[in-house]
Amino acid sequence: MSGKPFSGNECDSIFSSRTPFKKHYTLKKVFVNDFGIACDLRYNASMKQSLLFTKTSKDAPKDEVSKNAILLMRAGFVYKEMAGVYSYLPLGQRVLDKITSIVKDEMDNVGGIQMKTSSLQSKAVWDKTGRFDDSVVDVWFKTNLKNGTELGLSFTNEEAYANIAKSFVNSYKDLPFYPYDFKTIYRNEVRSKSGLMRGREFYWKALYSFSKDETEHADFYKKIQIAYDNVFMLFKYI
Repeated sequence: MSGKPFSGNECDSIFSSRTPFKKHYTLKKVFVNDFGIACDLRYNASMKQSLLFTKTSKDAPKDEVSKNAILLMRAGFVYKEMAGVYSYLPLGQRVLDKITSIVKDEMDNVGGIQMKTSSLQSKAVWDKTGRFDDSVVDVWFKTNLKNGTELGLSFTNEEAYANIAKSFVNSYKDLPFYPYDFKTIYRNEVRSKSGLMRGREFYWKALYSFSKDETEHADFYKKIQIAYDNVFMLFKYI
């Protein structure tokens, strides 16, 4: 990475409002580059290689077609349970934690509020929009409780968040708010060929905008766009 280096104090001041991020990283240098200001970061947590039980491999499962999954399995970051389903091994979990930390910090900086919706979804909630019907959404994993109640495993979050919001929003004065979560999503795909990017079970992050009007929503959209630009810039340094 090239560019004009700044002092450590200047670098620290740039991230002074990002306390959660600074808990996990040491800022070494800051540069001016095509993205603007960028710091050389070092992740603070350590992992002893002697404690790892995993090993690298020359080969990946013959039925795996996704390049990202093949490389991660060979490197010992993930383990394939079945088509579209992967377990994160210690190295993979470490990377996932770093990514989550960066994304969380940027979402918090623009006013996001972290929460977590349940994986088990009520049929009644989704019937209101018609999206529990298999002819409308064909990727549900569905199951029944012992009392016969039909449920679905969360494949997305729109209805879930709207259902929660209606219990707390009584007027425009309760808006805006921007909840987000990290969770496991389930999709009963006919074919699962995208590796970790999109399988039958995968980890995701989503944020939802509850704004008073379209103008307010558009203003927040611009802020979140910058936040995601920051996320991808910072990914270069982990």
